[in-house]
Amino acid sequence: MKYLYMDEQERQIQYYQFPKFLLELPLSQNARIIYMLLYDRARISRKNNWADEDGRVYAVFPIDELSQKTGKCKSSVKKALKELDDAGLLIRKFGGFSKPRHMYVMTPNKGEISEKTQLQTDVKKANSELKNEPSYGRNDNSTKDINMASNKVIEKNNTSNKYGARSYSIKNQKMNYECGEGESL
Repeated sequence: MKYLYMDEQERQIQYYQFPKFLLELPLSQNARIIYMLLYDRARISRKNNWADEDGRVYAVFPIDELSQKTGKCKSSVKKALKELDDAGLLIRKFGGFSKPRHMYVMTPNKGEISEKTQLQTDVKKANSELKNEPSYGRNDNSTKDINMASNKVIEKNNTSNKYGARSYSIKNQKMNYECGEGESL
């Protein structure tokens, strides 16, 4: 594909709308992109008068098609859809026997966006303050046995059977993963 510089008379190109509030939510990039595609499909559904008996607009977007559009595998798409479900941005309802699911794309209430942003800022601030506090029990020797992990060590024997396969023996060995302050493994 050949690309051209933008000039004063720009040709209209197709694009998706990316809602800004998605950047404020703790979502994966896949979930954000899929929300953007679902939002676009819901806008088309609204133009085509696809609404349920309560007047709520729904979209139909098969997982195969979402997977193809995003270039992601079906399991990644399903994981992102679940993430959107958990965040309250998507509601999926059974469409009926032998019919696709209806996807209701949720949009935030304008008054709640600023409240959520403030709440997330407060949570981030509290988390950063907790990281700066010393950990309790760091030098406590009562957890010394917990820090000990057994590790299986495989030793080769120099003997081999009639097929040329070597035999191995496994013996348990205790490894000490204890670190002092400022040390790493």
